[in-house]
Amino acid sequence: MFEGFSPIYVVYAAAALTGIMIAEGLYLLYAGRSDKRMAINRRMKLAENKISQEQVLIQLRKERGIDGRSSVFSLDRFRALRTQSGMTTPLPKFLMITSGIAFALALLTIWKGLPLLFGLILFLILLPVLPVMAMRFMRKRRHKRFG
Repeated sequence: MFEGFSPIYVVYAAAALTGIMIAEGLYLLYAGRSDKRMAINRRMKLAENKISQEQVLIQLRKERGIDGRSSVFSLDRFRALRTQSGMTTPLPKFLMITSGIAFALALLTIWKGLPLLFGLILFLILLPVLPVMAMRFMRKRRHKRFG
C-alpha cells in the first residue's frame, strides 16, 4: 500500500502544518476580539444620531449588503443564507475549508480508481455546491434549536 512512500513526505507535511498553525496563531494574536468591538462601536455610533433602533438596523443591513432586494444572479441570497445560518467563521476561511473538503473528496475518488476527469468534474461541481449545502444545514439546525 505504501510502496515508494518516503518518510520525508511526513516531515514535509508536518512542516507545512506547523507553518499553517504559526500563521493562524499570529493572525489570532493580531485580530483578537477587535472585530467584535468595532461592530458594537459601529452600532453605538449610529445610535448616537438620535435615530430609532429600526433605522440603525436598516442602515447596518444596507452596509452589509442585506437590504432586502435580491436578484437571481447576485450574491445577495448567499449573504442572506450566511446570515441566517448564524455562521461566525469569516467567509474566506469558510470557503477555503469547503474547497479543501471538495478537493479531498475529488482526490479520494481518483485514489479509489475512478478516472481523473471524473475527479475533476466532481471537484468543479462540489466547489460551489458544498458551501451552500453546509450553510443550509447550519440554518436548519439553528432553526430547530431556536424555534
